[in-house]
Amino acid sequence: MNNRHMSTRQPAVVAGLVLALTAALAACSGGARSHRPEVKPTVKIGARATSPTGGIATPAQVADAVNIIRQRLRSAGIPTQVTAQGADLRIVASGSDRGLTAALVTQVGVLRFRQVLGVAAGTGVGSSRRLPVEGSWSASAPTAQHVFRSYDCGYGSAPTLGLDHPSDYIVACDKPGEIKYLLAPSDLGAAQIAAANAVVNTQDNEWLVQLGFSSAGSSNWYALTKRAYEADPSQASSTCQQVDIERGCNEIAITLDGTVLSAPSSEEDGIQGGQTQVTGAFTEKYAQALADLLKTRPLPVHVVIQTTSS
Repeated sequence: MNNRHMSTRQPAVVAGLVLALTAALAACSGGARSHRPEVKPTVKIGARATSPTGGIATPAQVADAVNIIRQRLRSAGIPTQVTAQGADLRIVASGSDRGLTAALVTQVGVLRFRQVLGVAAGTGVGSSRRLPVEGSWSASAPTAQHVFRSYDCGYGSAPTLGLDHPSDYIVACDKPGEIKYLLAPSDLGAAQIAAANAVVNTQDNEWLVQLGFSSAGSSNWYALTKRAYEADPSQASSTCQQVDIERGCNEIAITLDGTVLSAPSSEEDGIQGGQTQVTGAFTEKYAQALADLLKTRPLPVHVVIQTTSS
């Protein structure tokens, strides 16, 4: 895959995750005050779970979210206790960075691969909004295209807030909001990922996340890369600047909760082998956090943090 539009910035799963990892690295670089080993404080988080649309989460959804959060934190090597009373969650994590813990608790974690139908410049993310942008995901291509023309990424990189379905056409932006995308329905997502591992690229010494697909996922990955390649074997970036609902262009957007992490092009007429990489100048902790996130199911709820202490 040719990461033609990969940003040189570190793309974020969510802003909180990037800030968490930056803080974790800064903490690691600080000198200890004594010869004693540094002991990280216990992080305590109070949060509330809501349904994906902002309504009341059911007891079953809350119980499922508790199990997923436990699994995520333990996969990251963080000893933790997660309990719930109604829709209120309490997380106690021992020896962990507060920001990293909060990011793993709140990220929904829906990863999808979608062919790009068109791109245009965004104005940059100015402020976040709690409500999705109407029409930013739709079974109707013209509806999504209408929003694509007017949306400038100013209200956030994920106008769908991750509420889109695989069968939808969607509008999405990269994390900085500098590029907006019109994306096709998805036949490939996190459910078809069999393995996710943080590894170092020995050629440039950069961290990345290596993904391995299931049998069904491998077939869909081949079909997706073949469709993208045949839309434009020359891989000309100008092709994507003209919206083509029928054929699309030779870019495949990798989205997480409605934000585009990267949009590489396909250099082959169908890529076999069932593997790909998610790259982007990741730190080791960022890559590991993303891999841990992808090893668990997406949260069935939205988690809003109300209190934190350590």
